[in-house]
Amino acid sequence: MPSFESPFLAMPVSDWLCSNDLAFTIFDQFPVSPGHQLPEAPAPGI
Repeated sequence: MPSFESPFLAMPVSDWLCSNDLAFTIFDQFPVSPGHQLPEAPAPGI
């Protein structure tokens, strides 16, 4: 299986809106509607 590293994992923790053991949420830099957020779930093992 090829190695994949999400560019979202380079985001500083200070930009996260909330998080848990499996994922974190950030505001969308180019929202389609006001306040749009992007949930991000890192790959297992990260």
